[in-house]
Amino acid sequence: MIEKLVEIIVKRLKIRAANKTVIAVSKMPRDPVAIFMESGTVRLTQVNKHFLERILGGNRAESLTIWLETAAEYGVTIELELYDNGEPWLDYKMLSQLVYPVFTSAGERLFHPSSEVICYSDS
Repeated sequence: MIEKLVEIIVKRLKIRAANKTVIAVSKMPRDPVAIFMESGTVRLTQVNKHFLERILGGNRAESLTIWLETAAEYGVTIELELYDNGEPWLDYKMLSQLVYPVFTSAGERLFHPSSEVICYSDS
């Protein structure tokens, strides 16, 4: 009985790890637990400078901070996708402070959370 239960849980975790959900920041649900139970990766799209500033602000009472902390508790990988290519507002100093990978609207990875900026010559 326990072996069967463990087998079901492991199967479910493998499916969850492979699932990726895409959510526009304007449509982020207040209670994301259902999404976090189903997806191992959540990509937030339409990210702008104001949204990045909110993440970096770190106001622990803010709903965005709570949302991101809940994602971490569930082991969900968060990815950020800019609403455009980020020019001219893109601030590489700001990006270097983020712990999330950042992508352009075309899906190209722009920034690694290891504080390495990908230059044009690298791509």
